[in-house]
Amino acid sequence: MNILLRLYILSLGISIIFTGPAMAQKALKGIYVINEGAFLQGNASVTGYDAGSATVTQNAFFAKNGRPLGDVANSASIIDDYLYIVVNNSHAVEVVDKNDLRSVARIEIDDTNGGSPRHLLQVDENRAFVTNLFDNSISVIDLTTNTVTNTFAVTGFPEGLVMAAGKVFVAQSGLGGGNSVAVVDPVAMELTNTIEVGDNPQVIRVHSNGSVWVLCTGDYGFDESFNYDPDRETFGEIHIIDPAEETTIRIIEIGGHPTDMKFHGPTGTLYVLNNGIQVVNTETFEAGDEKLINRFLNSFSIIDTDEPMLIGGIAPDFSSGGRAVMFSMEGVAADSFATGIGPRDFVMMYTESPVSVRDDQELPAALSLGQNYPNPFNPTTVIPFELEAASMVRLSVFDVTGGRIAIVADGNYAAGSHTAVFNASDLASGVYIIRLEAGGNVAVGKMMLVR
Repeated sequence: MNILLRLYILSLGISIIFTGPAMAQKALKGIYVINEGAFLQGNASVTGYDAGSATVTQNAFFAKNGRPLGDVANSASIIDDYLYIVVNNSHAVEVVDKNDLRSVARIEIDDTNGGSPRHLLQVDENRAFVTNLFDNSISVIDLTTNTVTNTFAVTGFPEGLVMAAGKVFVAQSGLGGGNSVAVVDPVAMELTNTIEVGDNPQVIRVHSNGSVWVLCTGDYGFDESFNYDPDRETFGEIHIIDPAEETTIRIIEIGGHPTDMKFHGPTGTLYVLNNGIQVVNTETFEAGDEKLINRFLNSFSIIDTDEPMLIGGIAPDFSSGGRAVMFSMEGVAADSFATGIGPRDFVMMYTESPVSVRDDQELPAALSLGQNYPNPFNPTTVIPFELEAASMVRLSVFDVTGGRIAIVADGNYAAGSHTAVFNASDLASGVYIIRLEAGGNVAVGKMMLVR
């Protein structure tokens, strides 16, 4: 398809992603439930759930490897063919085959100053960062050797972390008393800036438009002697950060003391764990007053299939097994299964089967180009894009005659969400075309400059 035909299609208000593979039908294959276990008991575990047969395997890591997982499993991430399980109080990251939990490596995290690894994030093809809560540091893992190659300092007891606009943003909880997000240069591996947010930031996510959303739990109102003082208590907020400018652009007051949040991309909805499940409209930035699910959950996630569901972890105490409950997206309980002690995190395994689709409904197989913001703009705008795998990227801007105006991004980018800033100071008002090339695929969009 030539550039003029592409421009004609875009003039009709249609954005098309040109990719090789057809759209796939996505179904749930299975779930790994990461159970934190009881503190100092060394009984963290993995529960395996097979969606096809609805069978459950308790202590699946132990059954496969003949040894316990460790003490307090906190989070888990899939990178390529491996599942990385962060075992907090064992100061380690377990690396296992994602299909059968066979141990591949155990990465020891330096616990000289307490260590306490919390969350892991892949930052490029060969490296991942791990936040160390008590050590006020980030460990750098070489994904090819599964070893720690570097550790660098941050401040404020780091928790969740994400990558946007080529930078790493880290929530700094201050063990409940912090109120900042660290900005880290992933290449230089150093802290470059801090952004003030609400009290006790712990969870951080990237919206499909490239903005960074920070969930602030608030101050529970207890002083150093653990006496409650109502004047100290503050409540939950979400701070939205422009990653290019490193500034807060909006604050959403949600109340309570929320502990987690997750986006559901297809519906543009944010689900917040806040003594139940609360819904936030990401277009109007309004938080629902009534809970979608009005029961206490220890954790939750989204089963992101063609027929999506919510799943919540119930921990009645930390001496007996818990339970995972599946809900419809309307909050109705549909099914459940037993888990280990303290279900903390959920890792979904999916199967995909090709289905035939019309060309105008084809979805990106390797990349996604988001709508620039603001739009219309004057004179700068942020262009978000996502990659399913690390690849060479070229992001260009054309005028309506097909002439290239600028190359906004050109180089190797890691898998994940990114943004690029386009400055149109020298251009006239009008419609401009965005073209994203990555991994042999092309995505196009349009934006409007208004003087």
